[in-house]
Amino acid sequence: MTIELNQGVELEQINIYNNLGQFISSSKNVEVDTSQLRTGLYYLEIETDKGKASKKLIIN
Repeated sequence: MTIELNQGVELEQINIYNNLGQFISSSKNVEVDTSQLRTGLYYLEIETDKGKASKKLIIN
């Protein structure tokens, strides 16, 4: 999976949490390996130099 950021925004870290809010993994790259995740709902916390954002991720 690749995270697309607006131009001029620098990625600091991506944290992945399961649907219970338990921490799964983190990455400092825009390329995130999701092949080890089981089927289900996950939440991404994307930290940039401009702030934080949260996104849902569904793995089928």
